[in-house]
Amino acid sequence: MFLHEDFKYFFTQNNSYHLLLDLLFKNEKYEDVVKVFDNIEARQSQGTRYPKSALILYLAALYKMNTPEAFERVLILYRKLNAAGVGHVRRAISFAAALAVNQGRYNEAIEFMALLPGSGTYVTIRNLKLLAMNGVGRLDDVLNLLQQFLVVDVPEMKLKTVKQTVLKDVMEQIVSKFESVDNVELKANFSKLHAQLKEFEHLSSSTLADLLLSEIQEVKPREQGGFTRTRYNADQAGSRDSRDRSYDNKPTSQFRRPGLSDLS
Repeated sequence: MFLHEDFKYFFTQNNSYHLLLDLLFKNEKYEDVVKVFDNIEARQSQGTRYPKSALILYLAALYKMNTPEAFERVLILYRKLNAAGVGHVRRAISFAAALAVNQGRYNEAIEFMALLPGSGTYVTIRNLKLLAMNGVGRLDDVLNLLQQFLVVDVPEMKLKTVKQTVLKDVMEQIVSKFESVDNVELKANFSKLHAQLKEFEHLSSSTLADLLLSEIQEVKPREQGGFTRTRYNADQAGSRDSRDRSYDNKPTSQFRRPGLSDLS
């Protein structure tokens, strides 16, 4: 029905695109995901050709297809996105870079990640950088990146929940690369770092695919002193709409209507 000409104006909501693409992806119909995305791009619904959720699922399908043709589609897409001034989405960039790595296009993977300045602390991006640097033989950069996993710049109270880890398949490729080099000093430095990463539990049993394909969890607004973050900010900005305000911390007596006992 979505692809039928008679219904092209029926499915015009981004939520419709999201649901359809998600169902197709979960049922491993990656070619159909591509076909549907091409239609979405041509329709330009709700003021955009590139809804965020549709973009992510399209790139996820290309990543799963893992062919030279799929990678060429990624390159064409990002030329269009850059020309249109569309903001880049980290999960989408991660799929693009991962496909580049899988296709042996390591320099393109590095270029994709350069589109996300300041995101180098994310586990996915760090591991993709490791694979790309490892792939082009920049082993000094690999050692520097591994060193960064041992430096956790977070408050002490969060140390138990924040853990930067090197993924299992990523470390396997790095180990294989260092075993093949003749530089004794590089090998010794890597061996030392590898032992430290293991000692301080910075090695993960998960793979890059596990992380990339994990479900996106809904993030609910955090509460601050009885106000949700969005409501609190609205009040700070001087909003006068009482529907935006929360009275959770106000004494209930202030809002109690007077009864007969109060009037007697």
